[in-house]
Amino acid sequence: MLILLQNLEPRQEFENNIIFEELDEVNEIIFFVKGTVDIGFEINHKKHYVLRLCKNIAVGAYNMSMGRRTKFIYLAKTYCSGY
Repeated sequence: MLILLQNLEPRQEFENNIIFEELDEVNEIIFFVKGTVDIGFEINHKKHYVLRLCKNIAVGAYNMSMGRRTKFIYLAKTYCSGY
């Protein structure tokens, strides 16, 4: 476990930047320590964000472990930093 934690790379996303779009293939798990992430969907080319996660967020864990494409849009609402 220690080897895994030592190999994490710093990651940052700026405000209003889309992390993952609908039906994107997820190749990484992102652990955000600071910031806010909105999760939503798109209907008729309009994006609706219905869930907001704050600090200590894991993005992409389910998709990586199950080998599935994402069904939702992940948006960095504020500046996010993590690994």
